[in-house]
Amino acid sequence: MNERQLPLLLTLATLLRERSVREAAHVLGVSPSVVSRRLAELRDWTGDPLFVRVGHEMAPTERALTIGQSLEGHLSALDRLIADPAPTVAEVPERRFVLACADAFLATLLPPVVRQLAQEAPRASLDVVPVEGTHPSIASALIGGAVDLYLGPPLGRSEGIIRRKVFDVEFTCILAEGHPALQAPLDLDAWCALDHLMVTSRFPARSVVDEALAALGRQRRVVATTPYFLGAVSLVAQTRLVATLPRRPAEAVATGLGVRLVDPPLALPSVPIYLQWHVRLREDRGHSWLRERFTRGEAAAGPEEPAD
Repeated sequence: MNERQLPLLLTLATLLRERSVREAAHVLGVSPSVVSRRLAELRDWTGDPLFVRVGHEMAPTERALTIGQSLEGHLSALDRLIADPAPTVAEVPERRFVLACADAFLATLLPPVVRQLAQEAPRASLDVVPVEGTHPSIASALIGGAVDLYLGPPLGRSEGIIRRKVFDVEFTCILAEGHPALQAPLDLDAWCALDHLMVTSRFPARSVVDEALAALGRQRRVVATTPYFLGAVSLVAQTRLVATLPRRPAEAVATGLGVRLVDPPLALPSVPIYLQWHVRLREDRGHSWLRERFTRGEAAAGPEEPAD
């Protein structure tokens, strides 16, 4: 069907209801001459007169009635498609969502979301992909549709990216139980002298910790980096390394893993964490449903805003 044929079909449906060129023109908001011209095109298209004059009324032919019966159903479906809101995720049981985030959030934010997904849309799915494995960039993946949501620090300026603040990350240090450094208060000198593990997906590696140290004219020795939060906790538990990690997920997983949490010996700025998505999904009710599950219960959750 081309762009000229849909107005012809709408005209046919209206003529079948009104049985008058003048009345059909009034309903369609066009002139009677436009309706007459469309009727002529319909007759050429179908090879049938479609309407014949019987007294003062236009009587449809059998061909017009047959087309009209099918046409009404299709036009009603189009009306519902345009007028009805998009279905919620619970009404799309097979829907698959893709979230890019660091594995630190698997321990804190993901469990309640997954439970709600199982209860309210048990046949929908949430695929979590690593930030460092999303190419060529998170912003490109959001814009192109490969990723539905990104949870993490704010992206740089990207046209069409919307974000909502979820919470602020505060930091803690973790060391293995029995680490010699735990025998005395951990001051800045002792802490800087330790071997450090950095958790980052950035290359080259950089961290708010190193920025805070540089402001004090200090530095630490990073002997290893990894993009994996849970792997970092396991590595620290089995070595003499120290890692500076987001406090909430560290507290969630530390019990039973052989690590101890201590406060950093310097002031570290908090890092805002945002839920981020492309503007084309703003009015998608299924997507909106999922976004609300990520921010539900988060006191710091903020309004939607464009990316910087």
